[in-house]
Amino acid sequence: MFFKKNTTTILFTTMLFCLSCGSATQEDAVVNNIPFNELLQQSRNMILNGSWSQAEERWMVLSRKLDTNKLNEIEAWVDFQMDILSATRGDKLKLSIRQMSMQHLHVFYEVSIKYNDWIIMNVSLFEDDIIKHHASETLKKHDLIIGNFGKRPTVQEVWDKREGLKEQGTYLRY
Repeated sequence: MFFKKNTTTILFTTMLFCLSCGSATQEDAVVNNIPFNELLQQSRNMILNGSWSQAEERWMVLSRKLDTNKLNEIEAWVDFQMDILSATRGDKLKLSIRQMSMQHLHVFYEVSIKYNDWIIMNVSLFEDDIIKHHASETLKKHDLIIGNFGKRPTVQEVWDKREGLKEQGTYLRY
């Protein structure tokens, strides 16, 4: 009898799990049909003003949909990360989304260089060590770029240099 109850419980739990996965797949199918920049605009209010759980879930959907080979999508994404860092500063429940946002400024340092001054001015205001760490690492990468160009380059200059190095097969991220 014990074995039969456990087997039934396991089957029931597995069935519920599969059903819940199916609904996520349907939502992903809908999201996949929406262009990134449109989905970003639709998600903006939910991420900035919604509950932390909805915000994190939608942020993750957007981060997976981002095409890292399209400069316009990366620029829109980096701009939005800055909005998140500014608009959610007082919301303690959105700490993890701020951490992810700063981490993405670090990941896309070629584009986030346009916010170098903002990061310098605000790094000491961040309440979290993880955010401070990513901010300082991002600034180090910005310093390398500025040193290589001999000036603060535009995002387009950095992108063009990156694409040229990729074509030559010599592109290495800093």
